[in-house]
Amino acid sequence: MTEKFALRSSRFFTVAATAVGVLGISLIPAPTLPVAHAACDDWTLGPTTLAIKQDGGPDVDIYGWSGKQITALPSGKPAYGILWTDGGKTTGSVAGNITGKTVTVNANWNDGPGKGTTSTFVGDIGDDGIVRGAGFHSEFPAKCAAAQNPGAGPATPAKQTVTILQQSDVYDAANGGRIEAPFFLDVGRTLDTVSPCTGDWCLLAIPDLPGGGHGNLPDNQGFVYSGLVNGDNFVKVNG
Repeated sequence: MTEKFALRSSRFFTVAATAVGVLGISLIPAPTLPVAHAACDDWTLGPTTLAIKQDGGPDVDIYGWSGKQITALPSGKPAYGILWTDGGKTTGSVAGNITGKTVTVNANWNDGPGKGTTSTFVGDIGDDGIVRGAGFHSEFPAKCAAAQNPGAGPATPAKQTVTILQQSDVYDAANGGRIEAPFFLDVGRTLDTVSPCTGDWCLLAIPDLPGGGHGNLPDNQGFVYSGLVNGDNFVKVNG
């Protein structure tokens, strides 16, 4: 496995990055304008990640979302966050939840360049699912847990994708053999998952994977080491 470490593109580290959402109050009387109904009244995050883009600071990834709360990773290991900086990544413990349409996240950074600092993010989920607060927004939308229209039935789950964070080889099975071509996935590439990532492995749909099927896999499918459980973070799960 190629272990070429690559940081996500980010701005210079700013100590104790803090973002607090601000609620606005309309002064227009209710009868003046028609009421605009939101596309969704029941939002969730997960199954694992909330990716935060700061306007004037480094990107932040929060792992361990499950519905309306930060709980734990699918493996049962504690939830955690990563602050991506030019000087290296900072990791720490996280807590957070969704109350109505407001998302709150608190992070205590305890390992890396930002050790000893904290971050707080408070933002509101828009009709497009994007979380927005003062100086930040989520990179990917939250999911609508139920359609607003009772007759519409449950919302269709969004397809899960992963983004490659470190140059990655492709394998014919989890903990299997490397697919030789040579063939590897470049940093920054985003691909669909065939099924949700489990443990430290993700099965991906890879349209340009050479040689047809490998092992017991159909054509154009292969496993990559995700490192999500071990904290190696070779990929980022988007939603």
